[in-house]
Amino acid sequence: MRITKRGIKTNLFIGFGMILGLTILISVSGIWRVKEITSRVIRTINTDFKMSENASKARAHTLQLRRYEKDMLINLENLEKVKGYKEKWDKERTSLLARIADMQEAITNPKQKERMDQIKTNLNIYESNITDLYDLLMSRRVVSVREGNDFVNKVKDNIHEVENIAEDMSMDASAKMVSLGKEILADSGKTTVIMTMIITLVITIFLGIGISILMIRSITVPVNRVVAGLSEGSEQVASASGQVSAASQSLAEGSSEQASALEETSASIEELSSMTTQNADNANHANAVMAETGRVVNEANRSMQELTGAMKEITTSSEDMAKIIKTIDEIAFQTNLLSLNAAVEAARAGEAGAGFSVVADEVRNLAMRSAESAKNTANMIDESIKRIKNGSEIVSKTNEAFEQVLSGAKKVGELVSEIAAASKEQAQGISQISNAIGEMDKVVQQNAANAEESAAASEELNAQAMQMKQFVAELITVVQGSNATRVSSAQTETAPRRRPVLQAKTSPSKTLVVSAQSGKPPGNGARSVHPEQVIPMDDDAFRDF
Repeated sequence: MRITKRGIKTNLFIGFGMILGLTILISVSGIWRVKEITSRVIRTINTDFKMSENASKARAHTLQLRRYEKDMLINLENLEKVKGYKEKWDKERTSLLARIADMQEAITNPKQKERMDQIKTNLNIYESNITDLYDLLMSRRVVSVREGNDFVNKVKDNIHEVENIAEDMSMDASAKMVSLGKEILADSGKTTVIMTMIITLVITIFLGIGISILMIRSITVPVNRVVAGLSEGSEQVASASGQVSAASQSLAEGSSEQASALEETSASIEELSSMTTQNADNANHANAVMAETGRVVNEANRSMQELTGAMKEITTSSEDMAKIIKTIDEIAFQTNLLSLNAAVEAARAGEAGAGFSVVADEVRNLAMRSAESAKNTANMIDESIKRIKNGSEIVSKTNEAFEQVLSGAKKVGELVSEIAAASKEQAQGISQISNAIGEMDKVVQQNAANAEESAAASEELNAQAMQMKQFVAELITVVQGSNATRVSSAQTETAPRRRPVLQAKTSPSKTLVVSAQSGKPPGNGARSVHPEQVIPMDDDAFRDF
């Protein structure tokens, strides 16, 4: 079949190339149409839209100028307000001139230029009139609203002309934009464009379906034939693989037994015995150290208990001192009351009790100072009591911690004693390990027999692998074309053949050594095929297209 001989790669490039070409044609047509519409819209935005927007804003600024003009006349009695409205008028005038400049940039025809000249002329006349009116108002030469209106009416038509022209230009620009929208809608609905796009799309769909069916048939038929052959060979390979798997399992079990024996043997070295004895000695020494540590912790616990009792006595003494200070405070309070009574009696005695009044004042002062000192001392004692209580709590917690340390030390001592006893038992068990060495020779012999069975199964797998190579070659033909078959056959014929040979080499431990020498292909089956050989996609492969 010609399509098959060309190879899948060539067929894919041709089929998808045709579909891609039609897709590009449709895309280019659509892009060109969109670009044309976009260009018209952008041109309209930069001219008509800009003109409409700025003309509308210019008309709004014109109305604001008229408003501030009226505000100046209404408030002509207040020159400060007149000045403020004039500043607002100037600000609106600046904004209006900016909009006029933007409109000037959006001019597209001589008629618009003529209208812009009319706006500038009328606006200059109006500005000159308002400036003169402001000067008259500030110099008090216009003193009534009527006079101001008469003065402004001279340019009323000019500012109205500016307003009307701006409105007309905005309406004209808006009408152009509406007209452009209608044209775009009309063009997008034309039957010719729609039919062209539909016909091209239908052709692309039918061609894509036809090419896809042709490509699928050219690939699936030979691939299915190859898959069927590979399936049959895979069954035979699976059967041989079962034998290899069983032998490998037996070999794995023997190896596990051998590893167990080696582990027992490694445990029988003299260093283990020496370390076990040393561990027992160290455990006994650690037990003695832990006993000494327990004694020290007991002494520390007793010291902490004594410290706790002392802290409690200090707390009791502080509380007694607080009671004494409270008594002093009460005495000072009573003395203060007595001094007040003495002062009252001295006042009643008149001049005869003047000296006694002085003494009463001094006694009162002393009583107040005593009371203040007693209060401060009481506060200090209260603070000391609180700190002593906190210290007592900390000491109590420390005492509890020492008790826990003592308990832990006792437990550690018991564990160290158990470790010493266990170390002695380990030393006695080392002598029993040497009995496992005799089992290692038997396991090695069993491994040798299993290796021979694996070699026989590998021969069978070899034969099946050669048959599978033929099916792989046919698959390469389907993928790459007929030229790839000759290359694959040449590689198969010139490939070196190897045959696994068993060599049993007896050593004191009867270790079996298996090596592969020259002969038939190895037991792993056919020569490995890389993905690049099946579907090459490098630069050299693309040169054929």
